[in-house]
Amino acid sequence: MISPSFDATWPQKKERRGKDGDCRSANAFFVNSRIFSNNFLKILTKEKGTIMKKALTICLAMVIGIWLSTGAMAADESAIKGNVDAIVSGIDGGKAPTEYKPGDYDPYVFIMERNGTMVVHPTKEGQSLNTEEFKPVYDALVQSTSDGIWVEYQWGGADKKTYVRTTAGGLIVGSGYTK
Repeated sequence: MISPSFDATWPQKKERRGKDGDCRSANAFFVNSRIFSNNFLKILTKEKGTIMKKALTICLAMVIGIWLSTGAMAADESAIKGNVDAIVSGIDGGKAPTEYKPGDYDPYVFIMERNGTMVVHPTKEGQSLNTEEFKPVYDALVQSTSDGIWVEYQWGGADKKTYVRTTAGGLIVGSGYTK
């Protein structure tokens, strides 16, 4: 049995007689009820917090699963397109192609002449892609248009997706990612 306690913050109540004949102050009854309610709320809140954490964890796992399944982690296609479009605009506006550095962008960018010679590239600068070795890559990249186009090809045993756009002067600017 819980012993009644006195709480000075509650107004004093007259005594009342319970069913079994004991005397309790109404104040003690209200205080004990409040203690029970507070403890019950603490337990309920603790359980509710645990349930909410579990639900949040499940929702977060689902969102990450959907994100990964759509390839969102592989590359940001809008950012790639934005980089290429900005470079094309810059070159069309008079900026020299060699002023662009491939490592300034993620993923890197390249600038290629229509004949396949790489003007800007992290490892192939000055080399031509118009060879038997690079034929699948070259054939995909020369599909470039002045409006821009996404092309897909295989290179090094991996599927690649690249956005290419042709400048007014005929250079092909591109950037892409491994799928």
